Amino acid sequence: MPGPSSTAVSTGKPVAPGRFRDEEATQARREARAWLADARGHGKTLFAAAGLADVLAAAGTVLGCWNIATLIVAGIGPRHSGGLDGAVVGVAVGALVAAIAALSAARLAEAGAVRVETAVRADLLESLLLGDADEESVTPAVAATAVMEQLPQIGAYFRGYARTAITTVSVPVVILIAIFPASWVVGLLLLVSMPIVPINMAVTGLGATEASRRQLTQISELSGQVLERLQAASTLRALGAIEHQRRVVERAAHELARRTAAVLRIAFLASTALEWVSTFGIGMVAMYTGATLLGYVHAAPLPVDISPRSAVFVLLLAPEFFLPLRRFAAAYHQGQEAIAAAEVLGSLTEARHVTRGAGSSTWTGTPPRVELRNVSVRYRTRSSAALSDVTLTLPSGAAFGVSGASGSGKSTLLRVAGSWLAPTEGTVRRDQRPPDQGGRALLLGQRPYLFPGTLADNLALGQPGLPTSRMWEAIARAQLTQVVQGLPEGLDTVLGERGWGLSAGEAQRISIARAFLSDATFLILDEPTAHLDRDTEHSLLDPLRELLRGRTALLASHSDAVLALSDYVITLEDGHLHD
Repeated sequence: MPGPSSTAVSTGKPVAPGRFRDEEATQARREARAWLADARGHGKTLFAAAGLADVLAAAGTVLGCWNIATLIVAGIGPRHSGGLDGAVVGVAVGALVAAIAALSAARLAEAGAVRVETAVRADLLESLLLGDADEESVTPAVAATAVMEQLPQIGAYFRGYARTAITTVSVPVVILIAIFPASWVVGLLLLVSMPIVPINMAVTGLGATEASRRQLTQISELSGQVLERLQAASTLRALGAIEHQRRVVERAAHELARRTAAVLRIAFLASTALEWVSTFGIGMVAMYTGATLLGYVHAAPLPVDISPRSAVFVLLLAPEFFLPLRRFAAAYHQGQEAIAAAEVLGSLTEARHVTRGAGSSTWTGTPPRVELRNVSVRYRTRSSAALSDVTLTLPSGAAFGVSGASGSGKSTLLRVAGSWLAPTEGTVRRDQRPPDQGGRALLLGQRPYLFPGTLADNLALGQPGLPTSRMWEAIARAQLTQVVQGLPEGLDTVLGERGWGLSAGEAQRISIARAFLSDATFLILDEPTAHLDRDTEHSLLDPLRELLRGRTALLASHSDAVLALSDYVITLEDGHLHD
């Protein structure tokens, strides 16, 4: 699968110097923003509702401030015999509306962020699990950083910064609409101060994204160093290199701390600059209203007087006008971090999914007829196409073998046919239907994953309550009966992580038993006997032959014995199809 941008992790892609590097970074930021806008679509209804709730909260604040101004003026002015009950009620209603609306906005934004993060996580995990097997740039460190560090930043962005960006536009408008009738001069002062905010954000943003990108790069590097040294701990201990490698990791950690401090400095600068702007603006409003109330303003065309209630009202609203702007500045670094994270996540999930209706269910029922027409796939990190103008038809119930050297495009072809990868060009149809109107293929890879737990749990993945009789039937069809009967507790035997305690051939037969239990009629087999010796491979041929019977299948392998199970065999060479 295409690796992340060269600005975040190493992809083997050369970086042009000078102006060309700047253009590349600008393009990467543009693509990251487009990716974020696309991701926002998963929760756009909730975000729109949150924005409306924020506007309602601002209206409640305006109502409360007007009635508070009424009470303050009444308290310091001539005594009134009555008429203040309405003002008290107005304060209570305004406060209640503002509180309920603000709480609703926060919950709506949270729900929208969760929806976006869930969708992005699904795409990311699918990309990492089902990506191009020939792509080596996505190391365990890159994958771990993407899932543990960058994905939560996307959630935080939509939870905080994205909502704040909407509020920054809408709430000041509501407050200005309320202020202008009370004092057009104060409204004009506040309006003039608004352009300072985007100017400040643009200036600080020049370095914020790059600083965040450098921080993410260092996080990825540190994760890689820690993972590699944990995996090689016994070797390092035997060589007496533990202390030296500890210092290497320590230097990387110090560099991460330095880069993190740089990001925080920029965030602090942005926040401080806006605090200064808001304080200055509020001070100007206070000076003008005070001078006007005292009769010191005589400059035409400025009004020579202002009512006490209007003066108190605009003074109360001035901080509320700047409050969303200040929150925007405080959360601004979240947006820059999200852009840097989106550059990586967008590349990892690029062109990885087909129409969302495809779902996660496998194709069951009648074996489908699968057609690929003029399919091409291109990755950003490759100069040549992984697949080039491939046209192929798989008849219903037929098994097609795919041969070719490593890097010829076999894995990419399998993923396009199985609906895990959208082609750059061309179309894929199953029984004359697009992928979103049917299920996906069931994948049997070269390294089946077995989870820690019982053998029964591993066989019945996604099928709670599966009868034991069906499990034994699938075990028999996978020719695994003697193996299971020889385990200490049979189906209740607890397996270690990745099937520790079983041989590679036994683990592969368990994956075949899973396939029998799924009733899938469209199979993708990607090097199912890779890394197995000849005898073990031979023992799997009969179970595989039984599995393929009556199913549509696409099978990639370097083994002539495995390819012989197919009805037809095609060859790929540099992404081109040869009969």
